[in-house]
Amino acid sequence: MLLAMLAGMMLLSVANARGAMVAVRLRRIAPALATGVAFAGLAVLVACGGSGGGTTQTGTPAGTYTVTMTATAGTQKATTTVSVTVQ
Repeated sequence: MLLAMLAGMMLLSVANARGAMVAVRLRRIAPALATGVAFAGLAVLVACGGSGGGTTQTGTPAGTYTVTMTATAGTQKATTTVSVTVQ
């Protein structure tokens, strides 16, 4: 996309160097040129995006975790801790 923008700038500078007649023609094709550059840029973005190139971490990371469990029945209450290892 950068290359296309540079090419457009070069065309404008050539038009200024060659005279008004070329500039008039360039003004007529400039919207089409700009549209083409925009579509080319969008095509590059769509082609290069969304591939999921890296690994995505899902779930619980590996490690040792402490879980506290509490149970209640009527007026009685019991609490215990459990160690859980995720690999």
